[in-house]
Amino acid sequence: MISTGECQGILENFMVLDIEYFYQNRLRDDFTFISSLTNCTSLQSIDVGNNLLRGSLPDSVANLSTYLSYFNLEINQIHGSILSGIGKLLKLTLLSMVANNLAGPIPSSIGTLHKLQELLLGGNKFTKLSSSLGNLTFLIILDLSENNIHGSITPSLGNCHSLLQLALSQKNLNGSIPPEIMSLSSISTFLLLNHNALIGSLPSEVGSLTNLGHMDVSYNRLSGPIPNTLSNCLNLEWLQLEANSFEGEIPKSLRKLRGLRVLDL
Repeated sequence: MISTGECQGILENFMVLDIEYFYQNRLRDDFTFISSLTNCTSLQSIDVGNNLLRGSLPDSVANLSTYLSYFNLEINQIHGSILSGIGKLLKLTLLSMVANNLAGPIPSSIGTLHKLQELLLGGNKFTKLSSSLGNLTFLIILDLSENNIHGSITPSLGNCHSLLQLALSQKNLNGSIPPEIMSLSSISTFLLLNHNALIGSLPSEVGSLTNLGHMDVSYNRLSGPIPNTLSNCLNLEWLQLEANSFEGEIPKSLRKLRGLRVLDL
């Protein structure tokens, strides 16, 4: 077992801390060891993912190295909330807390992490989105799937012009799909909005997603016609629209989508 005192003496000059996949590892007092890492002023990467760490994040997270760019805490048993002090880690490019037990709102201070490229918070119990996410203009991957988030999708995400992957599936999101989201032509890998309670029509701006390979808006309450502009998405391979209340005929223009491998209406 590694104690807090041992961490303080051994790790002081470390630039990288990687104890991923040490399933049998037990850090004494769990996340209290984070406090000792505040002495590692050159630390650039922390990876403690895929362990059995329990507990909540201490306030000292805000005092970690100002050089920290990679912070992976995924697949542990962290509870509590994300502290607002996370917004002080201004050089973060990756923040992953996937598959924990974190709850509460996503703090608005995350919007100060302007260098963030990957924000992975899926598989938790978060309850509210923050409009400050729209400040993350360098964001490439945003995964907020499988949480308890209620309310509407913030239109500010339309400011994230570098996004390649957006996953907002299996939540309790309601309201309409913001046209700003469907105007993000950068999204190429996937756009996942399935298993929510979204209403209204599929915005005609969907035709802007010309690089998109996989779109899933299934299992919502969408209605109205399927927009003809969908035929502009010539790179689509997967298109899932099932379990909604779309009306009218299937647009003949969808024949243009010659790369489709899966079409579920």
